[in-house]
Amino acid sequence: MLRSPKITWNGYKINIVKSFKYLGIHVDDRLNWLEHINKQGEKAIKMQQNLKRIAGGNWGISQIHRWTPYKTVIERMLAHGSSAWCLNPTFKMKRKLS
Repeated sequence: MLRSPKITWNGYKINIVKSFKYLGIHVDDRLNWLEHINKQGEKAIKMQQNLKRIAGGNWGISQIHRWTPYKTVIERMLAHGSSAWCLNPTFKMKRKLS
């Protein structure tokens, strides 16, 4: 087909999109979940930078205790919805997550 089909619902035109967000999970048109991982990664980096800014450069605490905010905030943020999108992770997904 040269053009995409026109879809309407009760007289409203429904546009075709490359991706959308539903319940905090980014679903893309290929269903490979890389967009979700990228978006969550960007969000996690910003959160880590904010935590670092609040606590200071060396945080004034040992490395063991520095892992606590990472484990409780950042890691959980990255794992959001993983029961849906991480059933069979590809090499690319594993590399992005690490």
